[in-house]
Amino acid sequence: MIQRRSPASSVTSFWLLAALTSNGLLAQSYVVDQANGPGTDFTSLGEAIRSVPTGASLMVRAGSYVVPSDLPITRGISILGQGGVSVSLPAGVGPTPPTESVRIANVTLSSENWIPSVVFSGIRGPLILDSVRGSSQTVVLAFDFAGCEDVHLQDVVLDGFAWPTGGRDGYRFRFGNSSASLYRCSGQGDLLLGGGGTEGHGEPTSLGRVLAQGR
Repeated sequence: MIQRRSPASSVTSFWLLAALTSNGLLAQSYVVDQANGPGTDFTSLGEAIRSVPTGASLMVRAGSYVVPSDLPITRGISILGQGGVSVSLPAGVGPTPPTESVRIANVTLSSENWIPSVVFSGIRGPLILDSVRGSSQTVVLAFDFAGCEDVHLQDVVLDGFAWPTGGRDGYRFRFGNSSASLYRCSGQGDLLLGGGGTEGHGEPTSLGRVLAQGR
């Protein structure tokens, strides 16, 4: 089920979930900085994901981070970019239990696959993507959601691949057996909505509007 919520309810639910961990307590925070600046707890995002307790917040400083391909995110955690942060998640996110939430905010996400697809699978608790950009250096970019029970997307933008001769290839938001709400989400290129939904071409498209039409 895909829902288009009102701006007020979307913003309220996003920031309520963002302020709390899965057990309703303030999260422990750790600094990730590949430049090892003052106050750094980890220089590797992958090592931070392996090491911090469930419910922790990772404050990620500027840089490009690649999470190992054998390390999916399988528990409640927040990855919060502090500006200029790019993260590659080749193993994706999930599965996670229903009592834990995953939040990713203020980062550019990508995958190292030839056809990039950032996969979110089997996430039973809240999944929040807030101010996230998806970027591709190859042909088509996809954010794939499979078996995710409570997805919240706000200010998520997917960029298609820019051909040297001009124009852009596709981008895709694909949902399978998932419940999702979207607010101010968009992309450029061809819109390929999984599950036999609406297809559009040409100008940047408001994904919330397209999904509302294609339900």
